[in-house]
Amino acid sequence: MNSAFGQIAKPLYLLVAGGSLVAGVVGMVLPLVPTTPFLLLAAWAGGRGSPRFQRWLCGHPYLGPPIQSWRREGAVSRSAKVIATLMLAASWVWLAVLAMPVVGLVIAAFGFAGVAIFLWSRPLPSTEQVDVTE
Repeated sequence: MNSAFGQIAKPLYLLVAGGSLVAGVVGMVLPLVPTTPFLLLAAWAGGRGSPRFQRWLCGHPYLGPPIQSWRREGAVSRSAKVIATLMLAASWVWLAVLAMPVVGLVIAAFGFAGVAIFLWSRPLPSTEQVDVTE
């Protein structure tokens, strides 16, 4: 990366990382706003903008473990899957309550179902896997 581009890119990566972190934290409490994708984006951009930010985020006691599980195993915890699925369902109901046109509800249903299918197809982190041979 040349120095002129690097001087511009680092702050932009940090801006993306900070914005994604805020969006991820907001997503913990608001339906329709995902958490994990924003945290993963924050970790990726943070690593390019500031290794210190990335170390902080990945080492955070609450935010770090899902990022580490995803990076290490492509895994998502069962609790994250359940919460995400419930949030997707609540978001769809909220769209219906807001009287979204039927076409929009159908498109949202397919999109939400696709996200849920992808999410549930991911393995559990090795720390959550149970040995069924016992």
